[in-house]
Amino acid sequence: MRKKKLSSEYVRMKSQLCTMASRIKFFKGQIFDLQMRLNLTKDQEKIKLIKQELKSSYLRRRELANIYRHSHVAYCELRGIFRERIEKHTPRAKPLLESYIEELKG
Repeated sequence: MRKKKLSSEYVRMKSQLCTMASRIKFFKGQIFDLQMRLNLTKDQEKIKLIKQELKSSYLRRRELANIYRHSHVAYCELRGIFRERIEKHTPRAKPLLESYIEELKG
């Protein structure tokens, strides 16, 4: 059985998703490194700076992860995959913004 060729729009979205995933992984590693530095540092000035950088990295990662989540749902729905198969519902999960997903679908 031969794989279907993807249109250029699908390829572009898939490329963006891969880029976002690598950036999320980068921020996750950066957060881990900052936490390790924070645990090893005794100087209060350095601790303040590390905490600011840690908070900034955490917020950027969280924002990017939220954009990735919506983009992934939009991409999968365009490919014909049902949302129930894509995302499992958990009590902590924030609801998706339907208007944003529709905007991403185009």
